[in-house]
Amino acid sequence: GSCTYPDNGDYSLSFDGVEALVEHSSLNTSTSLDASKTNLLTFSAWVNPSEVLGVWQGYNAPLFSRGSQYNIYLSENRLYFHTSGDAFEQGVGNISNSALSINEWGHLCMTYDGTAVRFYINGTLDFEHTVTATFGTSLNNNFYMGGEKFKGLLDEVAVWNSALSANAVAAIYNSGSGLDASSNSGDYTSAFNLKGYWRFNVNTGTSVDDLSGNSNNGTIHGGLWE
Repeated sequence: GSCTYPDNGDYSLSFDGVEALVEHSSLNTSTSLDASKTNLLTFSAWVNPSEVLGVWQGYNAPLFSRGSQYNIYLSENRLYFHTSGDAFEQGVGNISNSALSINEWGHLCMTYDGTAVRFYINGTLDFEHTVTATFGTSLNNNFYMGGEKFKGLLDEVAVWNSALSANAVAAIYNSGSGLDASSNSGDYTSAFNLKGYWRFNVNTGTSVDDLSGNSNNGTIHGGLWE
């Protein structure tokens, strides 16, 4: 069958840096975001920080966390990827060379293809760490977007259980509108095993729909439509 989702315009979600977050927490939560199934991962999002966020405050600013299995942060406005047990660190912290500008939209993407962690900032390769590691299993399938210490806007958040190529990442960035199948970037949803995709275009209520079809819907706590 097919699903339709409310799309009331071009909106994003605003986080206050104190307690605003999106949470998916349920006994029947989907396991589709489990990276240990393929040991491959891509995270993509448009981010607009309203201040320098990160370790100078004593905490990294969370963008996306899947239980304790993998976490995507901003650290002094640089992309930071961390997993439980530091399996992917191995002497090198996975943190981007470039930082996002305050009050400007930037596109962030991280991939792991089984051989290297790669970060792309605004469609361009910014960081590469050759490492062989595996994602630990996690009984906690919950996920979170935003939370304490992240202050700014999020939009077009997506997670795949595959590693997108550099060309695919650049196409998403150049489309300027994420994964819209009508854009020049084409539709990546079926080709690259999309497992979670949140456009934030509802602009009403306290729920965010997962357009991937995997029912990874979230509940907004304190976040505001913008």
